[in-house]
Amino acid sequence: MYQRGYAGEKQEIDDFLKDLEDVFKARKAERPKNHFLGSIVTVQYKLSGVVGKNGHELVDGQQGATTFVLLAAAICEQYKHIMSVRSKDSNKDAERIAQNRLSVLKNRFIEFEQEVNRKFSNQRVFNPVKSR
Repeated sequence: MYQRGYAGEKQEIDDFLKDLEDVFKARKAERPKNHFLGSIVTVQYKLSGVVGKNGHELVDGQQGATTFVLLAAAICEQYKHIMSVRSKDSNKDAERIAQNRLSVLKNRFIEFEQEVNRKFSNQRVFNPVKSR
């Protein structure tokens, strides 16, 4: 409720991808460098029906967080594609690696299974909200 609508234009997304490419190339050349994606400010609130857990509402940083989650979702789709290809050519090790990486990425940045009111359901890690 604190943010304007998502406004990732082509130039901003191209800049983001170029920054990631530069960080990747530096890491590959064994000269890792940090990259600042922007600040994130949240307000904490209690989750109903979940003992000892809290949620966080974004106050500032939704543009960057949304762009990052979109990237994570695209990478998840690529892992699904790799799994599909590797299952057909019987490369079980590559298929298992892709499955493990997909699971970790999805649970950390996309959705995870949570017990709420004694029932399990999938919970989004990040819930962008419409601006008022």
